[in-house]
Amino acid sequence: MDTQLARRRGTQVAHSLNMIAELPGYVDDVTIPLALRAAAADAFFIHLRLLIEFLINPRDRRLIHRRNYGRHFHVQEALRDRLSADYDFASRHVAHFNAERVPAADSPIFEPVDCARLRSHADDVFAAMSAFARHLAGTGSEYAGDFGEWLELATARRAPA
Repeated sequence: MDTQLARRRGTQVAHSLNMIAELPGYVDDVTIPLALRAAAADAFFIHLRLLIEFLINPRDRRLIHRRNYGRHFHVQEALRDRLSADYDFASRHVAHFNAERVPAADSPIFEPVDCARLRSHADDVFAAMSAFARHLAGTGSEYAGDFGEWLELATARRAPA
């Protein structure tokens, strides 16, 4: 793949990192209308899913994936298991109308999530992306600087807990 095209495609990863960095702070802010807080949670989970697909779940070979930037990187097993569980949780709550999302008769239609919960999901993605950026730097990848910078900028955007 052309290096400049790969970098432009990679900016989508950077955007999603920025989204999961900033959106958790909005879900608990009572000065924001409830619908917008719910939209922030939905957007968070959409970007969370995208990043997890990038890191561990290539659903479709046409999607941008970590292998487009560096070979032989694998997320540590315990972190991979948490990311997979996060992906499943997010998938049940956003992005598709499907039978798996139909709540049980006694469950709420809306499952509220707070800032702390979203931050914990984001922590796992940031940990995996940090490992990926270190891997790229260690292998001398031409994309190491890009991913390192995108990760650094997104990390700086994370609101303190």
